Amino acid sequence: MTTRELAKEARRERSLNRARRRVLIRELYKSSRVHAGLLILTLALTGFGMIMMFSTSIGIASTQRGESTYFLMRQMISALIGLCLMFVVTRIPSSSLSRPWLASILWIVSLGLLVLVRSHGILINGARRWLPLPGVGLNFQPSELSKVIVIYCLAVYYARLNGRHKRKNSRSAHRRPFFKSGWTDVVVPFFIGLIPCLILVMQPHLSAFLIIMFLTVLIMVTSGVGWRSWLAGGLILLMFIGIALGGFLIYAQAKPEVMDMFDRFAHVARRIAIFTESDSVTEDDSYQVIQARLAIGSGGLTGVGLGRSRQKFNYLPEGHTDYVFAIICEETGFIGGTLLILAFLIFLVLGVGIALRATSTFGRAAAFGYTLLIVIQAFFSIAVNLGVFPPTGITLPFFSYGGTSTLFFLTAVGMVLNISRFDAYYLPLRREESETDDLIAGEVVGPTMREKTAGEVI
Repeated sequence: MTTRELAKEARRERSLNRARRRVLIRELYKSSRVHAGLLILTLALTGFGMIMMFSTSIGIASTQRGESTYFLMRQMISALIGLCLMFVVTRIPSSSLSRPWLASILWIVSLGLLVLVRSHGILINGARRWLPLPGVGLNFQPSELSKVIVIYCLAVYYARLNGRHKRKNSRSAHRRPFFKSGWTDVVVPFFIGLIPCLILVMQPHLSAFLIIMFLTVLIMVTSGVGWRSWLAGGLILLMFIGIALGGFLIYAQAKPEVMDMFDRFAHVARRIAIFTESDSVTEDDSYQVIQARLAIGSGGLTGVGLGRSRQKFNYLPEGHTDYVFAIICEETGFIGGTLLILAFLIFLVLGVGIALRATSTFGRAAAFGYTLLIVIQAFFSIAVNLGVFPPTGITLPFFSYGGTSTLFFLTAVGMVLNISRFDAYYLPLRREESETDDLIAGEVVGPTMREKTAGEVI
């Protein structure tokens, strides 16, 4: 062999050794327990959410239902079921969850439930979003299930896609046809999120549409889609949009009555007008926004005290759902509202940390997706309460009344905890290079590897 070939072979061997080293380090320092910080924070948010649920709903529960604990008891049942699901999910190995057949079934079921809302759904506040559960007197909101299922399906899809690429030669993967890469990497996952959103638009459910599409794009970004795929996928999507728009305009000219379908978005337009044209809307339309601001302002620095809110007594009708943050600020003040925002920021840091430590594409995409689902929805809800975002019916995770959302938010946390247990690795806080070499070489054996993991896991 020539000198150049020997040098090339040596570089290749060093590269392989570094890759093996990274894999071994991750395997050696994987934790067998869930992330303690995220678990404790979730339980704390759920517990405080129950307290605030009782405080914010006591007025409307007494006047409308004749029982002050009506909403609290229902929320507690949903939370208990959600906690059970959370702990069950943490016991299943993440590799067993990454199954394309399971993702396909769940995606189809979620679509079927969304379609069922069109014919059997309950109309509340101008929107048809809930399915009645016969015999139990409860309502189920399929859009909350769709948020969780879309993230799961995208994580499974990219895990399978990246697995195919790794089984092929890396050079041949880079020579994939231009439009084929755009179709597989961008268009297919985009439609996984878009199709449920098109059904949600017909309810209409603007907030769920925005959250699902936003998360779809974020998961695509965090899954390592290359610029070639983005460019090719963007061109294909533009072509689809042009064809769909042209076909709709032709059909609308043939049957003008089809334009009546836009009447279902009247309440959405009214809510946006409340935000953009506050001077021209009526007092009735902007009533809740004004009352929410009064609640936040009357809380001052330390609040009026738990249970002492005045706005919740029929002044702010949605104080236990969409505007629960306003009541929290009234009762706990600026300090309480700020601490709640900090809690969700800490949740974001912990969840993203788990995602960055994930060793698989499925774990990374799922941890990112579910963490961002909870945090983005929380900040959207807070923004609506503060008047910096149009009111779109967004609930505050763990705090707003809603059995379906509470159930699936806790299930989403269970998925993140699952990744922290089965798929994330944790390097020691202090580790000398020689220690790692010894571990990789097999010279250090026994339980010391687990004992040296970071203190953030239990």
